[in-house]
Amino acid sequence: MRFIPAEPDIATVFRRISDGDIDLQPDFQRGEVWPTAKKQRLIDSILRGWVVPPVLLISGGHGQPQQVLDGQQRLASIRDFMLNEFFIDGRIEPFDQSIESLHGIRFSLLPLGMQREFLRTPVRMYEITDYRPEEPAEIFFRLNQPTGLTPAEKRNAFFGPVRDQIREVVAQFENATTNQRSMLGFTNGRMAYDDVFARFACTLEFGTLRNKVTASAVNAMYRRSTPLRDDVMLRLESAVRCALQVMGRIGDDTETPRLNKATFYSWLLFFARLTATGDLNKVTQFFLFFETVRLGIGPGVRTESPEFAHMYGSGQHSTLPLMPLYSDRASSRVADVSSVVLRDFALWACWFEFTGGTGAICSDPAYRHMGEFLQRDENRSSDQYERSTLEFIENIAWGAGF
Repeated sequence: MRFIPAEPDIATVFRRISDGDIDLQPDFQRGEVWPTAKKQRLIDSILRGWVVPPVLLISGGHGQPQQVLDGQQRLASIRDFMLNEFFIDGRIEPFDQSIESLHGIRFSLLPLGMQREFLRTPVRMYEITDYRPEEPAEIFFRLNQPTGLTPAEKRNAFFGPVRDQIREVVAQFENATTNQRSMLGFTNGRMAYDDVFARFACTLEFGTLRNKVTASAVNAMYRRSTPLRDDVMLRLESAVRCALQVMGRIGDDTETPRLNKATFYSWLLFFARLTATGDLNKVTQFFLFFETVRLGIGPGVRTESPEFAHMYGSGQHSTLPLMPLYSDRASSRVADVSSVVLRDFALWACWFEFTGGTGAICSDPAYRHMGEFLQRDENRSSDQYERSTLEFIENIAWGAGF
């Protein structure tokens, strides 16, 4: 099998597609599935002069059309743009003033100079010849295996100061946890740590739990040329350091609860909002107690521990019903604001009861209302309890302050 390189310009490629010399729809190809937004991104890349992946063509031989093995969607997008089927999107990040000025313009209305420049853009191609019957199919299979990137893996391509700051925190966290017991039930194989720390940093920048941490918000943070503020880095590093110290105090004979990404994020928020972490033994006891009890609620839950008796022995003014709510919001609807706020409130309500209200307090001004929550009448069904809890959280604007 041979690969013959060529670099025809876009004008030539368009003409060959129009004349039927390049077949965009051979039998093995899927239909044209790119949405307009993805086509616009390709045209945007060409207008910026960025490299576009090469196209693979199978030689037809004996005057037959070349069949597109890889690059069908790219070629169809170029063809459709030149046929005026969609316009330029000048709002694609990173913003470029020259392209922004072309927003809404179709190919035929471009200035003649820009049309000529677009048409002269080379397209890297490889024609496959002298192949065995099974070889093109094998290439097609290998090129089209699903390789979806996680959001963190995509963000890792933003070469900016925020990415470097997060990567450094992750590296320090991984180095510190190499030889000690971890509280995490996931690894960093797909940059999961990067994702949690990036979302945590975004929340710290917002200064509130009431803003949803969307992928676009985190991406915007990574795209910019300015680093995370000093106060954000201070709180981020302090929370991570507290998490590491808590893990370091968990004995080898202790059954360590395992956190998923959502609950690890909530604990980082908890550590970041503690006004003081001097009594780390108390914080560690609370972490183990909370996670052990909330994961064990149900038949067979161990209730004979002194901590359990201290908080829940009387059965009055108990935060125990908060724990299943926390667990429910840790496994579903984990990205929406109400789930993040409810998990955070549950941690702090349980901390208030665990310490008798005498331990380190939360930096949220609404923490002063926690005693009122514990004095409520609890004779409600689970649905009523959840509704009344959410109403209480809204009334005191929990999570609005940081």
